[in-house]
Amino acid sequence: MSARGRVACVAWLLCAVACNRIDYPAGPLPTAPPLPPLAEPQSSSASGHAVLFLVSERLAVPLFCHDHGQRRFGADCASLLPTGSEARLTSGSVATLEPAGSSRCTVAGKPAPSFALSSLGGDGAGLTAALWSDAGYPVLSSPPVPIELLPETPSQLRGWKAACRQLGQLLVGTALGVRPVSTWFVDLDGDGVRERLDEVHCLDGAAQKVTARVQLLTEGRHPERTVPLRVSAASSTVVRIDLVSDVDANGVPEVMVRTVGDSEARIELTQLKNGGLLTMIEARCPATSRSSR
Repeated sequence: MSARGRVACVAWLLCAVACNRIDYPAGPLPTAPPLPPLAEPQSSSASGHAVLFLVSERLAVPLFCHDHGQRRFGADCASLLPTGSEARLTSGSVATLEPAGSSRCTVAGKPAPSFALSSLGGDGAGLTAALWSDAGYPVLSSPPVPIELLPETPSQLRGWKAACRQLGQLLVGTALGVRPVSTWFVDLDGDGVRERLDEVHCLDGAAQKVTARVQLLTEGRHPERTVPLRVSAASSTVVRIDLVSDVDANGVPEVMVRTVGDSEARIELTQLKNGGLLTMIEARCPATSRSSR
């Protein structure tokens, strides 16, 4: 199948809603206990600055920022950083940002600066994002380490199978088997209820060869529906969600999605809208390594 054909297939699958409804006596049940009530966002959004960085080749590249609530992207964020700024890492540690010239990444098709993370040490392994703020730091949520794999409900299993069946019919002409890889509970839309994210591999034939990789969403307030969020129709391409954080404190978290191919990594900053991820900005970096997942 041509590259254009694969893109069309994936786009069609992401537009198809895999709805597997279960009518509970008391209505839909959340997939996880509610989170504490959200803080009032306007105060922190209007009183400071924050810059979210993607990390590539152990360098931090500004991706998204807000200046007293006004959004900026890429190189426009660099001017917000005072000398000797410290960034909080997804690992929980802190590193000092030092200008390191132009990066090999582009943000929205434009060159982007980079910053070295001094005193990083061994924390660079698996690092995907960093955040600087001169007000309060929002919570940085990243996938659990080590990987977790939790039992699925019958409707979630049906959603997985439906995604792999449709992909298989489009890619190889037959339904594909399903192998769950990981589970992550995180609030993607800021409503106080966690969503469930599952990574699933679609397998072809008795050899159990990975034909496609799918990130699936079960919404916290609609646990009867499990739908694909991102699909990789190439077995050598890894797609994963790196980070969830409400950087601009407006009550709607930003979601960083990374798709790593043989020669390039595409990093999208998205938000969950109407059951799908809407891309705000996209960056591209040379691929240096891929997750073993």
